[in-house]
Amino acid sequence: MENIPRVSVIIPSFNRFDLIPETIKSVQAQTITDWELLIVDDGSTDATREVVRSYAELDSRIRFMERSHQPKGPSSCRNIGIAAARAPYCIFLDSDDLLAPNCLIGRLAVAHAEPNIALHVFQMQFFYSQPGDTDRLFMYADANDALGSILLKGSPWGITCPLWQTNVCRNLNGFDEKLQSWEDWDLHIRAFVAGCTYKIHPVVDCFCRQGLVSLTSQHKSTAHLLQKIDLYIRLSQLFDQHKLAAVYKTRLAGKCLALCGELNEAGQRDEADKAWTRFGNEGVLTTRERDVGRIYLHLRKTVFTNQVGVLTKLLRKAFSALTSTDFAWGY
Repeated sequence: MENIPRVSVIIPSFNRFDLIPETIKSVQAQTITDWELLIVDDGSTDATREVVRSYAELDSRIRFMERSHQPKGPSSCRNIGIAAARAPYCIFLDSDDLLAPNCLIGRLAVAHAEPNIALHVFQMQFFYSQPGDTDRLFMYADANDALGSILLKGSPWGITCPLWQTNVCRNLNGFDEKLQSWEDWDLHIRAFVAGCTYKIHPVVDCFCRQGLVSLTSQHKSTAHLLQKIDLYIRLSQLFDQHKLAAVYKTRLAGKCLALCGELNEAGQRDEADKAWTRFGNEGVLTTRERDVGRIYLHLRKTVFTNQVGVLTKLLRKAFSALTSTDFAWGY
């Protein structure tokens, strides 16, 4: 009879032949043995597939798969992993990040002790060459209101921080495959809106590599900015459907304001104007937010063009005085 693993570790991979062996070894070094590792390749053009296959041939707990449908991207790969997972719990691990040896046993212990918690969240520490070379943590969430903090600060924690109940991911329909960034931010918001419970544990058990590709510059590209328009509208409709407190819609409006500001600064002023109009028409904004925001964006565009720093600061202060802090924070 085939043994059922207790936890599935899901890794999307793309052109990481040089780093993924270290990631795989960090899973193999776990203090428990009843895990499965699902590695889903996203069309690598280097030796990644051959490297992963060589590990899978020697360790039956490692399953190698290839993305079988469009679109390309880590979300599609993770969803393939979710569908194939055999364990009741799952963890998402990027192909250049690492698990501490006690990660899985520690997470399963708390999951078994508190099985009604949908997400048990652990601390993730950044590193450059090896774990421990910096003490910075990837954890920005409010222990009492993760939804509120995610709308203010962005991703509440690293993608590897939560231990998920696999069926919860499936019930949420996994990651939005249309998104090339912010896909974990979106998944967490949908989980919190759906009422998923979470608990933050003050234990570092995974590590996020730094110093490779700048995700900040990638996320600020025009293509990545434009995809947020539909995302914010969809989330606004979700908030309305679940009748969430008004503060969450206000904070989402702040995200819309920040997005239009970023489009302005990227030289996409027509796109910023169209996006703000659409946010107003789709009910994401209140009438006051729409009108005051339009004035602010127009003035801010002029100030940015003239690069007058003092006026920018004065304008931001004046705008904050006219609106709520939750709306004005984002720009």
